[in-house]
Amino acid sequence: MYGVFFLHENDWEGLEILPVENRARCLAALHAWREQSGPGSGGWRKTDAFVLPDTQQDCRLADRHISIDDLQRLVGPNLPRAAIVEARSSSCVRIASEHFAFGEGYGDLGGLYGKQQDGIVHSLFAALPVSTDSGNLSLYATVLTTLGNTHDLFLLDWWRKAVVALRNAAHICTYLRENAEDS
Repeated sequence: MYGVFFLHENDWEGLEILPVENRARCLAALHAWREQSGPGSGGWRKTDAFVLPDTQQDCRLADRHISIDDLQRLVGPNLPRAAIVEARSSSCVRIASEHFAFGEGYGDLGGLYGKQQDGIVHSLFAALPVSTDSGNLSLYATVLTTLGNTHDLFLLDWWRKAVVALRNAAHICTYLRENAEDS
């Protein structure tokens, strides 16, 4: 294990990794959010309020029975496990003791973090690489593809209102390249 994984509270849980059984419900929620935002708004209006739905209603990630040890075997060689997980704001630092993380919150290689209970992953989120280096993006795409193919998962990007299949490393690399400057 190494160091501290941290994210600002505004970045917490914006990129959710979910079982594919939830994909249709999440696409419908994104569509409803776009409709609420209205045309010409770029999808966002400061006055909009949108309550995020239960993204795991159709299938809970915990139902995949992904253990922290299994996750570490899959991603640990590329994204080392962090010893401490923090959520920071301008006024405080919160240690998230029930959370785990691999990689870095704002690192060149990106990261993964989530919540576990009794050693089983209950939620999983992505922290995209801040690097535009093709080698770093390719490595992170490989991590996501391995997760997606092993456990039948997809990425729900609330910020960009997008759903990303985690099956093809080349497609994931394209998504990462297109969004690297936003990370």
